[in-house]
Amino acid sequence: VSDAALWSIAVQSQGQHVAVGDSDGAVTLLELCDGLHIPGANEKVSVGQIFERETRREKNIEQSRKQAEARRAEEKSAASKATEPATGKLSAPETLQKLREEFFASVGIDPTTARPKHEAGKASSSSCASSASRAHEERGG
Repeated sequence: VSDAALWSIAVQSQGQHVAVGDSDGAVTLLELCDGLHIPGANEKVSVGQIFERETRREKNIEQSRKQAEARRAEEKSAASKATEPATGKLSAPETLQKLREEFFASVGIDPTTARPKHEAGKASSSSCASSASRAHEERGG
């Protein structure tokens, strides 16, 4: 159309004529052939179908993006829940105390009078020693 840069384009309402202006100020009038300005028999329907497909495609892409975001948000919240201590969970000493109480209740022993194993060992050895000393005294020793 021109060796200079195109500056403006104007199309006639029927689409048969096109005016093109360039940066030098020259205006060129073009007449388009019938194939370019007269719509074909199914052209309007075909173009409408193209636009509908693109609209559905854009909606599907947007829906996929939202699902991916929701999936990432769920994974992130699940990961943060896994790293945070859950409320309502007992600490290690509290858990140990609760298990101890449940055990003593199941075997029918009062947990307040039960002694830890290492104290029970000391008591039994000292009771053995006192029994031995009593036996020694009884024999006259």
